[in-house]
Amino acid sequence: MTTEEANNRGFNFAAVSFAAALGIGFAAAVPSEDELVHKVDEATIPLVASALVVWYLTGRHKYSRSVIPIAAVALTLIIKLIWFGVEFNDQADRGDDLGLSIVLGAFFMILSWTYFRRTSSLKPAPGRSSTS
Repeated sequence: MTTEEANNRGFNFAAVSFAAALGIGFAAAVPSEDELVHKVDEATIPLVASALVVWYLTGRHKYSRSVIPIAAVALTLIIKLIWFGVEFNDQADRGDDLGLSIVLGAFFMILSWTYFRRTSSLKPAPGRSSTS
């Protein structure tokens, strides 16, 4: 494994483990929901998280530099914001959508910054060769 593959694996693992933890937490909340619409709302996060875990574990994806983890977090955030709009009149269900949207937004920004910042940090300094 190269240094770049190890860095990619660490980045992908961090994103996937966070999504999996959210997925497990919200999967536990599905049975306690009273309406079918609310069950569907809570089930979307585990579905996206499961897809991301499958992506991570298949092939050599865990070693690749990919925007898939960022896209999965963005998709989850978009889904939560849509459900926030759908359930806006339901005071009890609105709170978890708003809170989770804030957490997902922060995580999306952290992942994006880490992903795009890494590119410049891997380049050699001016005047230095990559072999020195």
